[in-house]
Amino acid sequence: MDLKSINPVYLAICVIAIVCIAITLIFLGFLQPAASEETNKAQDATWDVLYLGLISSEVPLEEQERMVQAFIEHNAGVSDACTITHFYSNTCPACMQLEPWLNAFRERYPEVVFTAYEAHESIYHEQRGILNREYGIDAYLVPTMYVCGTALQGREVIENTLEPMALAVYDLPAR
Repeated sequence: MDLKSINPVYLAICVIAIVCIAITLIFLGFLQPAASEETNKAQDATWDVLYLGLISSEVPLEEQERMVQAFIEHNAGVSDACTITHFYSNTCPACMQLEPWLNAFRERYPEVVFTAYEAHESIYHEQRGILNREYGIDAYLVPTMYVCGTALQGREVIENTLEPMALAVYDLPAR
């Protein structure tokens, strides 16, 4: 049977019926349209959080360096999947000493996005508790930064570790 012998009306009805069935199946979720190569790459590039816990002044320097290196190796280029959250207090001497360093950091690396919250404001206290439980932290000390599965606590720790960690996440060169 060749196509010339098929009535064009029947052929049109069959095509319309197939298209309607395909649209219905897509709408109901039984059939997925073909994804582009970029979509497939994005789905393959899912990011798993590497929870390193807390880096504080109580962690020996060699262990801090090992943790930062593990962070850098695991989190290179994941800026779309990473959040950096900073908790501080307006009455904290270490937070006030950290502020000029953070301002200089923001000027050098405007691409690095992080949110900052006054730790004693009650609306952020619950959010901080959630992060502390997620990161396995008992204390509510400031300054603390939560960076993609790792918490940095204390002015010196933040000054020594945030830059290489953020540069890895955002895939930036040092400036």
